Amino acid sequence: MDAVEEKIKSVKDVATLVQGFEGGHLTAGELVAKILELSDRHDLDALTDGLPSPLREEFVGSTRRLYDNDRPAETFKCLHAEGHMPPARLARLRAWLVRQPKSAS
Repeated sequence: MDAVEEKIKSVKDVATLVQGFEGGHLTAGELVAKILELSDRHDLDALTDGLPSPLREEFVGSTRRLYDNDRPAETFKCLHAEGHMPPARLARLRAWLVRQPKSAS
């Protein structure tokens, strides 16, 4: 899949999640968890660009509160999968958070 196809796929995935959230089928926490799962296959910027502004701010704020610290990945449980957060996912998320404005938290 090339970069353009990848971006289109990520936008469609996020649009489906937003519909689920707005329809009351997902909580804000579930939305955050599912976006983090998608970040294993898609760029976080591409994923969050597809969020409406209030949800993007919620995502940045929520992930900053939870993960912008020095706790190791094995201390975080995954909500929708058995086991702990993959270290590579946490590293990508923390690197992404550094680039996000603090006012978004």
